[in-house]
Amino acid sequence: MSTRAQTADRTVFRNTHTHIGRHISINPGNSANRHLAYGRIILNRSVPSISFTNSDCETSLICLSGEAAVKTGGEQFRVGQYDGIYIPRDSQIEVWRMKRWISRSFQPRLPSAIRCNSSPMRKSQKTRR
Repeated sequence: MSTRAQTADRTVFRNTHTHIGRHISINPGNSANRHLAYGRIILNRSVPSISFTNSDCETSLICLSGEAAVKTGGEQFRVGQYDGIYIPRDSQIEVWRMKRWISRSFQPRLPSAIRCNSSPMRKSQKTRR
């Protein structure tokens, strides 16, 4: 296999949107990235929330659709479409789907789709929105 073909196999990742919940699809072990990992969090009726620890990696979350709540470091943040949040390393992170209330019953909005990027970090920083 040529170097060009090997490189192409490690740079094109298809169907990263098909997994419900949290799924890291690109990482240094399966791509040309040396440090960055990329994934998605998709929350819907069947998986309305997730919880994870980011260990030694700083994390950024960018909401691509819907609305979600993010809890980390004792603080809670609400994110809507195109909002982003930076989360320092060694953080416990909870993300759950927001619902819109109409009259006495609720109508769920679009599934919450959140892009998740992580990279190793030596020193902890403060959570930022």
